[in-house]
Amino acid sequence: AQSLYAIGPYESMAVHTAACFVMLSLALLHLSPDRGFMQIATASTMGGLMLQHMLPLTVGLIIGIGWLHLMGEKAEWFDGHFGLTLVAGLSLTGFSLILWYVANILNRVDVARVVNEQQLRAAIGQLQVTEEKKTRLLYNMSHEYRTPLNGMVGISALLLNRVDGPLTPEQVQQVTLLHTGAQQLLALVDTMLDLDTMKTGRVQTSPRYCTAASILESVRSAAGLIPIRPTVSLVVQDPPTLPALNTDPTLLHRILYHFVHNAAKYTEQGTVEIRAEEEQEGGAIRFVVQDSGIGIAGEDLDHIFEEFVQVRHPLQPSMKGHGLGLALSKQLADVLGATITVKSRPGEGSTFSVTVPCERNSLL
Repeated sequence: AQSLYAIGPYESMAVHTAACFVMLSLALLHLSPDRGFMQIATASTMGGLMLQHMLPLTVGLIIGIGWLHLMGEKAEWFDGHFGLTLVAGLSLTGFSLILWYVANILNRVDVARVVNEQQLRAAIGQLQVTEEKKTRLLYNMSHEYRTPLNGMVGISALLLNRVDGPLTPEQVQQVTLLHTGAQQLLALVDTMLDLDTMKTGRVQTSPRYCTAASILESVRSAAGLIPIRPTVSLVVQDPPTLPALNTDPTLLHRILYHFVHNAAKYTEQGTVEIRAEEEQEGGAIRFVVQDSGIGIAGEDLDHIFEEFVQVRHPLQPSMKGHGLGLALSKQLADVLGATITVKSRPGEGSTFSVTVPCERNSLL
């Protein structure tokens, strides 16, 4: 047992005392791993890599030289002067080798970093070229689509206006379907172009003074493009006198159009109501689209504004869509400085609203 109270013949510290000090030191180091010494020791930076490689080698070198010096003097291989010279020479040689080893590692890391940066720049350049080609292709395709679609819309409108003579009820129904389908395809093309414009940062706003009544009237006029079930009523409430809006009415109209389109799509019976309300004592106007449809589960609310995401519901397979409308609405709202909020519960309908800042003390 006496041997446990001395580390070798030259140190009068108990083994368990030394072990406790070692554990205490390690505990203190790990107490704050995100600060001080441990932050550098665990970092993947140049300083961290140097410390991680140099510290173990340095500690091992000092212990090895000290042990060799002690054993040599104990065995009387050399006197104190030669031992001091030996320690100095071995320390100089050992530290030189350690520095060379660590410098070689850091040099390889730096070379690899330069190569990675060059590859990354090349990849970014290739992505930019690919993105430009995709954008050109998208705009060319949209132009090719728009030409026949606009022709279909114009011809069907002429037919519905009886310019070329009367139509039978069956012909009216078929031409109306053609007219509505062509306009819906045009709206889809606009949505795809808007998303690409938002991603590339080329979106431009044209703010001007407008009224909530004019915005709601534009939504009322566009409601004819939205397929609404016979069991669903679309109600656009006439707003009271509200402060003026200084915003881009076209972008705001698109946001509300997507809200109404989704509401009509997921409402089997009941109403889809659109209204405008004053918020923040005249500092903003809130446009609300409220439906009595299927509603949205809580776990889906955080994802409905992502691209190509659609609500999971038994109605979903029969619903035509690509999950782009709400994603575009969120991005357009960010451009306008507006805020979108959603309240919904499964089976109880949904309420989508967009709050737009307006000019205080100004009425139109």
